[in-house]
Amino acid sequence: MQKAKELPLQREMKIRKIGRAVGFESAAYFTRCFKKMTQLSPQEFRDGKRVAAEALE
Repeated sequence: MQKAKELPLQREMKIRKIGRAVGFESAAYFTRCFKKMTQLSPQEFRDGKRVAAEALE
């Protein structure tokens, strides 16, 4: 899941491709597992990280 947490920061990569890159066949199952581990969906995680990065600039 650590790799999955890094990949959502890449805006050009779709969530389903991130799931496949870390070994999930189903985007829905990847999203479910990601949310269980982080309490955020991959999209929420991506949006939150982007906001935090912009605040540091």
